Amino acid sequence: MLSVVMFRGGLADVDFIADLGDAGCLPASGITSASDFGDRLDQRVIRAFGSFGEGR
Repeated sequence: MLSVVMFRGGLADVDFIADLGDAGCLPASGITSASDFGDRLDQRVIRAFGSFGEGR
């Protein structure tokens, strides 16, 4: 599960649960544009769940 809450001013709360032993919050501040948000979201998904080839 990946939960993202965006706030005005370029802040976001990003929480993830990959499994019972792997959960947490990811830093997401200073977002400057929609494309910056998309890039960061892609990175967070990989951080939380691994890439497609990792079999997580």
